[in-house]
Amino acid sequence: MFLTPYPTRKTRKSRHNGFVKPLQVLERSALPIQQTLRTAKLFTEIEQNLKTFLHQGISPHCHILKLDNEQLDLAVPNAALASKLRQFVPSIVNHLSQHGYAITKVHIKVRASLQKTPTPQYPTTAKKSSLAQCHKAYQTLLEQYPDGPLAATLRKILEKNTD
Repeated sequence: MFLTPYPTRKTRKSRHNGFVKPLQVLERSALPIQQTLRTAKLFTEIEQNLKTFLHQGISPHCHILKLDNEQLDLAVPNAALASKLRQFVPSIVNHLSQHGYAITKVHIKVRASLQKTPTPQYPTTAKKSSLAQCHKAYQTLLEQYPDGPLAATLRKILEKNTD
């Protein structure tokens, strides 16, 4: 290691003052993806406006399908939500036009694929312990009354639940 009065490493100064976001570059470019990004941004803005306008029970299930020739197509997972949303169509059109969107018609479509399937719930440790307590209670009952009227049923229950 040498001791010199001059710095041994030169630090490079950045040419850019700030970080350039990739989406901003793509929006400004002349690439075909530019139109897709604009459409996605417009859909996101409209969905945000709808979420603030609609009831909290409806808004998470409402999705934009298409925006074409001043017609907005919305999708919901079931017919009940669709009929409820159809009642709000005139006020939706007024709300969106007040926020600067040129929309004159709103069509509501039912898409069953938007329905969320319930996730299977596995027994927690508390449930497992209570199941074990029930199993022990059935076992003691069977031991106390081996020839009683419920003995056959208790044996079946214990056979099925011996996991």
